[in-house]
Amino acid sequence: ADALEQHRGLEDRVTQNVKTLHGSLTETVDAVKTQVQDRLDHINDQVISVMTKKASISLANEDAERERYHAAERRVEYVEGEVERITGLLLQVTDQLQKDQLL
Repeated sequence: ADALEQHRGLEDRVTQNVKTLHGSLTETVDAVKTQVQDRLDHINDQVISVMTKKASISLANEDAERERYHAAERRVEYVEGEVERITGLLLQVTDQLQKDQLL
């Protein structure tokens, strides 16, 4: 009967140790899961932040590009106007020269 008592006592201690170990392993696993989830959330936030910045930079670049295009268009219109004006002046001068030669 003594050996049986000892065996049961040992069995109880082993069971208790296993339960304790299982409990602390479960806590550790849960803690790690929480840490991993927090890290993933943080990375996700960073990705969203970067994508948002990229999108706004892209929009800013489009606006700047559009502005440069309009500025170039205005310069072309100005140059075309000047070409017309100078051409008009040249025609006046050649007309005047022809009239002077006829006199």
